[in-house]
Amino acid sequence: MSWQTLATALLSIALLLAPTTAAAQSNIPPNCLPPAKPNALITLPNFSKPECQTFEVVKGFSKDIVNVALMFVLSVALIFLIIAGYQFATAAGNKQALTNAKQSLLYIILGIIVVLSAYMVVNFVGGFFLEPLP
Repeated sequence: MSWQTLATALLSIALLLAPTTAAAQSNIPPNCLPPAKPNALITLPNFSKPECQTFEVVKGFSKDIVNVALMFVLSVALIFLIIAGYQFATAAGNKQALTNAKQSLLYIILGIIVVLSAYMVVNFVGGFFLEPLP
């Protein structure tokens, strides 16, 4: 089995599992949500209602989008981490393949750290500056 087939299979599994975890909760008030759609990845608020045209609803909707994007990025990183681990395990003494696998693992882990750090910074800054004034 080639690594392209393995990557395709793992990406398909990750994309099939992502909607079930992403739809678990929403940051949008319940009165602004349309009737539930069982397979919806992101639920678009009903902006035609005046009570749903608030900053809180837009902020909740944007948090939902960021959460789904983060889940997708981390799913793809996990797939590449598995592929790099497979390359590392099958290097079989080939120094060039072992070096490539080590570099791939390093870059993937650094990428995950950068993505999670950016997510935490955005949440901290957003929570600090986007809170309503007393």
